[in-house]
Amino acid sequence: MKYLLVAPWSYRAQYGRDVAAGMASHTNQTEIVTEADLAHLPTAVQQYLRFAGVVGQPRVSNYRLQMRGGLRNGPNDGWMQVEIDQQSFVGPHTRLFLVDTTMFGVPVQAYHRYIGPHATFEVKIATLLRIVNARGPEMDRGETVTLFNDMCLLAPATLIDPQIVWEELDPQTVRATFTNAGNTIHAVLSFDANGALRNFYSDDRSRTTNGQSYEFVRWSTPVSGWQMVNGHLMPHGEAHWHLPSGEFSYAYMEVREVEYNVTQSVSNTPSSPSRP
Repeated sequence: MKYLLVAPWSYRAQYGRDVAAGMASHTNQTEIVTEADLAHLPTAVQQYLRFAGVVGQPRVSNYRLQMRGGLRNGPNDGWMQVEIDQQSFVGPHTRLFLVDTTMFGVPVQAYHRYIGPHATFEVKIATLLRIVNARGPEMDRGETVTLFNDMCLLAPATLIDPQIVWEELDPQTVRATFTNAGNTIHAVLSFDANGALRNFYSDDRSRTTNGQSYEFVRWSTPVSGWQMVNGHLMPHGEAHWHLPSGEFSYAYMEVREVEYNVTQSVSNTPSSPSRP
C-alpha cells in the first residue's frame, strides 16, 4: 500500500493523536519481573510466563506492534489483506488498533479505540465515508475481551496483575476473570506440556458486521506456533467465531515488529513501506 497524504480527519491521524496523548499521560516501568511476582499465579500460568521469557525483564507499561494478515466477514467470503498498527498502554489500559486495507481498489481504514471505560469501532472508505460506527455496552465488553487477549498473547508480563482472578480447571487449563474500568469479562486459557499458550476462548465477546446488531457467540484465538520477533516470542494465531452453523476463522495475523515500554510517539505517517 502507498500513501501520499495523511489527512487530519483520517483514522491514521486520529491514531497518531491518541498515541501521543497516551505517551504524555503514562509513565514507563523500571521494575523487573521476578519469580516472586509469579507466586500467586496458577502453575500453568507461571510456566507460560517462564516460557515467554518475562522473568528478569522489565514490567510492561506499553507495547507497540506492526502486523499483517487477513480478515473476512463470513466463512464463504474472500480474505482481505490487511496491515495493522497497534499501540496499547497499561495502568490505565488503552488499546489503539488501526487497520489499513482496500476494497475493490479503494483504501479502507478501520479503527478500534478503547480508552477509559468505553470502546468504539469505526470504518471509513477513502478516509471520508464512514460505513461502520459501533459503540455501546456490547463494544465495551467485547473490547475488554480483546484487551485481555492481547495481554495474554502479546504482553504476557502483564498477567502478574494481582487484580486478575484465576481459577485452575485442570493442570493445563485456567479460567480468568478480568476487569477494566468497570467492564468484567471471563476467559478460558489452555496450555501445552511445554508451557506455551495454545488457545483462549471467551463467551463475552459479541459479533457485529455492521456496528448496529450484535450476536453473542464464542470467540477463540488458537495458536499454531511461536516465532522470535525483535527478541520476543510472538504467536502465530487466528481469531475464530463459533457460530451455530460451525466454527470459522475470520482473522489471521503475523507480528512483524514489536517493542515494549516505548518512549516516543508515532510519526503521523503510514507504517514502513517495506511491509508488503
